[in-house]
Amino acid sequence: PPEVLARKALEPFGQRPENGALLSQVSQMLRHYMSAAFNLPPIELTTTEFCRAIAGHEQVGADLSVALSEFLLKCDQRKFSPPPPAPPLSAVAQALKLI
Repeated sequence: PPEVLARKALEPFGQRPENGALLSQVSQMLRHYMSAAFNLPPIELTTTEFCRAIAGHEQVGADLSVALSEFLLKCDQRKFSPPPPAPPLSAVAQALKLI
């Protein structure tokens, strides 16, 4: 099942430092999981396009759609901004919760 594959793929990342590369990989794995779990089209979308697609998807639901969109936007902000002295996002743990 998609959730088992996604959890296995995310496990090795739990102990790595949270940097742009890790956030990129984690957010990509989460997108792939969502595409497989909810039969979304397997095309590459920007974060904005992906969030719009899941917002209108009845099976995903409003709560998961909002939580996932917020998570992906936070990942993008951290990936593309200079390294802040902020605490880690705990991306792997949050992605696993969303699964």
